[in-house]
Amino acid sequence: MRTNLVEDNRIPNIALLRDIISLEESLQKAEDIRTKLEDRLEEVANLTEEWKGVLDLEANLPRDFFSDLDKQKLTKLSDLFRENIVAFGFRSVDPNVIEISLDTYRPTIEGFEMTFDASASDNIRIIWAYTLAMQELSNFFPTNHLQISFFDEPAQQQINHESRQVFYNQIGMFKSPHQFITTTSERPEILETFLYKVKHNMLEFGTKVLRPIA
Repeated sequence: MRTNLVEDNRIPNIALLRDIISLEESLQKAEDIRTKLEDRLEEVANLTEEWKGVLDLEANLPRDFFSDLDKQKLTKLSDLFRENIVAFGFRSVDPNVIEISLDTYRPTIEGFEMTFDASASDNIRIIWAYTLAMQELSNFFPTNHLQISFFDEPAQQQINHESRQVFYNQIGMFKSPHQFITTTSERPEILETFLYKVKHNMLEFGTKVLRPIA
């Protein structure tokens, strides 16, 4: 009867129960966050070690994009190109200002490609000089050049007789295993004078290269 008339002290306080449940939920969330944080900290530690390894590898890389051997090759290519272009009769500019671009590996003058401001015949001389220089470079350094070059009609663009003679002489200076294949409509008597001292194998096709079989 006494219990029915007064509040039973054995019954828990509802507000207190709510606080306890809320605190337990907060504690569980905090535990979950701590677990996730510990996992993330472990990942960060692993990434830090990997990053240190990357920095060590980067520190051992050359400061310049080009290796010392690359620079030697490009310098030699520039020298060979200048020698060839002068020999072929290109006199438009001072050969000392000609450089090989480090971006395109093409011959340039003050940052501009030589072909932009050259005559049609001088463009032919540029092609000769560059092609031969690239192949000759393999005589001085290991390269991926196949040591064979093809020229189609060296006499085009009315390039003069003297330049054509030097062209064939330059080719004749290469030794085995270098090879050059040239097609031309040059008159045979003129071609014979060009090739007089050049070791070669000539194939004549007459007036037509392509003819019907029957």
